[in-house]
Amino acid sequence: IIDNNQVYSSRLQELIQKKGYRATIALDQQTAMRYFQEQDVDVVLMNSIILQGKYEAFQQKMHTSSPAPELIIISEKGSAEEAEIAIKHGAWDYIVKSGSPRGIIAALSKVISYREKKRHKLQSNKEREFLTPGIVGNSARLRA
Repeated sequence: IIDNNQVYSSRLQELIQKKGYRATIALDQQTAMRYFQEQDVDVVLMNSIILQGKYEAFQQKMHTSSPAPELIIISEKGSAEEAEIAIKHGAWDYIVKSGSPRGIIAALSKVISYREKKRHKLQSNKEREFLTPGIVGNSARLRA
């Protein structure tokens, strides 16, 4: 969660943790970027005020971590133009802060499900790469 409103961030963190997810708060982009370098992050929930319209630059910074996290923008007031720009630059979703927190949790659940399916598919593909026709056996030594 990247939001300069500590009270809102803490409430959102509690709600996310009640759903069984791990959530960390950063009050600014610099703190968040340091965290990205240290941890794998699946989803970033970010206040649009912090981005100041610089969606593309932030997305490029996020893509330096592997795999790059998905971005959900949380806006104070909401604007169709801002939402269009955010989605155009790769945001997963755009949610107005004043709305129900259930909307945020629903979007978060969808993106986590998508990431899990994507991760499973990548893992399956990696396992298939090591299959070699004509070789019989499945021991640990053979795999190595």
